[in-house]
Amino acid sequence: MENATHMEGVEDRSVPIAQSYGLMLVVGAALILPLLGLHRALHGGGEMAALRAFFEPLYISMPLFFFSVCVHEAIHAATWIRAGRGSWADVRFGVQWKTLTPFAHCTAPLTARAYRWGVVAPGLLLGVLPAVLGSLLGIPALVGFGWMLTFVAAGDALVFILLRGVEPDRLVRDHPERAGCVVLPRSGAAA
Repeated sequence: MENATHMEGVEDRSVPIAQSYGLMLVVGAALILPLLGLHRALHGGGEMAALRAFFEPLYISMPLFFFSVCVHEAIHAATWIRAGRGSWADVRFGVQWKTLTPFAHCTAPLTARAYRWGVVAPGLLLGVLPAVLGSLLGIPALVGFGWMLTFVAAGDALVFILLRGVEPDRLVRDHPERAGCVVLPRSGAAA
């Protein structure tokens, strides 16, 4: 994992997108296990029923899933703008076609605190919150939706992990091609 390469005062806290997929599986499992545990504790099982409730019928669940992934990226952007006091002009949206990975990319430097908030917000709002509420309220489709969107946020959780040890007030810039960011020199000079 190339998470702390030093070059000209810039600290690389990123991994190649292709390499991130293997790491995301591990991180995704770590995110899902507590949610599965909560559901099992409250309902004594029913994990497959929750997934079936989300996926059936496919003509509803698949468009909902793809729409939710777009909303996920918009939440990244909106949070970075709000927490980092930026503008929509600082954000690019797209898809890395080689890996079929949608992205929201902030081109302006942000504090590590603002960047972290932008990284975790979609997973919390679209994943963890619906999964917990679905389990508490006994709504299997909401549980399945939450689990799926929590798993989608595994790459974001990986980026959050890559930022461990970076002071909240340090400036970071989203990496334009890899999962993660670079930590800028204390002077705030651009990478």
